[in-house]
Amino acid sequence: MNKILKASVSLSPVVISSLLIGAHFLRHGRFVLMGIGLVPLVALLIRHPLAVRLVQGILIAASLAWIRTAYLLVSQRAATGLPYTRLLVILCAVAGFTFASIFVFQAKTLREFYKL
Repeated sequence: MNKILKASVSLSPVVISSLLIGAHFLRHGRFVLMGIGLVPLVALLIRHPLAVRLVQGILIAASLAWIRTAYLLVSQRAATGLPYTRLLVILCAVAGFTFASIFVFQAKTLREFYKL
């Protein structure tokens, strides 16, 4: 398998995380934040270590946004007496997946591809 194909497959968690946070902000009508959430999709095309650090920073911010969303929604549901366990599990899983996406750049394929 050639280098670009291996890198593309390795980057799939980052792409999924970016699309999820972009959709989240789009749902709430926050177009600027949606655009920032989609910046990693463009930055991944730049084979430079600074592009990787930018993507990682945005993924950290996205993880924190998911945690904040989980806190707000669970608080609202708990206050009204509605069940919230499933919501909490799903949002924490998305936050964890987004945070774990940061570490795909530790793979040998991507370290070589982005010259890290």
